[in-house]
Amino acid sequence: MPPHLHSCPAQKLALLLLFALLLNACGASAGKLSPTQTAQVERSRALATQMAQSLQATYQVESAQSTATAQAFQSLFESARNWPLVSLHDFEQPSSDWLLGEQDNDYGASNLEVQDGQYQWKVKSLQGLVWWSVPDIATVSDFYAAVQCQQIEGPEDGQLGLIFRKDPDDQYYIFQIDQQGQFSIYLRYAEEWHTLWSWSPSSAISLQEPNRLAVMAQADQFYFFVNNQLVAGLQDNRLPEGEIGLLVGLPQAAQSGQWVFDNFEVRAP
Repeated sequence: MPPHLHSCPAQKLALLLLFALLLNACGASAGKLSPTQTAQVERSRALATQMAQSLQATYQVESAQSTATAQAFQSLFESARNWPLVSLHDFEQPSSDWLLGEQDNDYGASNLEVQDGQYQWKVKSLQGLVWWSVPDIATVSDFYAAVQCQQIEGPEDGQLGLIFRKDPDDQYYIFQIDQQGQFSIYLRYAEEWHTLWSWSPSSAISLQEPNRLAVMAQADQFYFFVNNQLVAGLQDNRLPEGEIGLLVGLPQAAQSGQWVFDNFEVRAP
C-alpha cells in the first residue's frame, strides 16, 4: 500500500525547534545577554538551521518516494483495467450465469432477480450470514474484478462487495463495505474466518451514491480499490485461484436488506 505521509513543512518544524532551543539557551530572564548566553544562542541557531536542512531533505525524499509509489500503483491499475475480458454483465437481461429466484437455508432466505438493468437482492437473516452469487465463468488466478453496488435498504452494518478465489470447499476471500463508510477484507479458510484487514474507514466510500469496488490479484498480491482509489494492499498465498462473484452480509440475526449490483466485469492477463 502506498505510504501515507502527513505533511508538515520542515520550515515550520525548524522555527519550533529554534524557539525551543532559544528558550533553553536564554532561560526565563530578560535583559542583556551575557557572552556565555550569546554563545549559547548562536549554537542554538546553528543547530536549528542544521536540523531544518536535514528535515527539509528528508521531507523532499519521502514526498518523491510517495509520489513515485502512487504513480506506479496507478499505472498497474490502468494496465489491469485493459486486460482481456473474461466476463462482463450489465444486467440488462436475465442471465442463467447467475443465481436467480428464491433460496433459503439455516442462515436465512433470499430473493435474487434481474430488473431495471440491475441485479437486485433481498436477503433476511436467521443468524449472521454472508450470501453470495458466483457466475458461471472460468476459474482464474490473476485477475481484475469490479462491480458497481449499493445498499438500498437495511442496517448500517449491512455489507456488500466481492467474493474471489472461491474454491470447491467454499473457501474464499471477501472485500466488502458497509453503510458506515468502512471496508474490510476477510478470508474464509479451514472453516474459520481470518481477518486480513479489519473494518477501517475510507473517504473513498460514498454513503449516498453507488460505489465502484475493484480487486486486482497477481499471484499472492492483492490490491483493493473503491471508486478508482486504492484503499488497501496485502499479501496472502492460501488460495491461489478460484471463482469470482458478488456478496452481501448481515452480521446479526433477524436483519433484512436490499442491494443492487451493476456493471460486473472480470479481466485476466
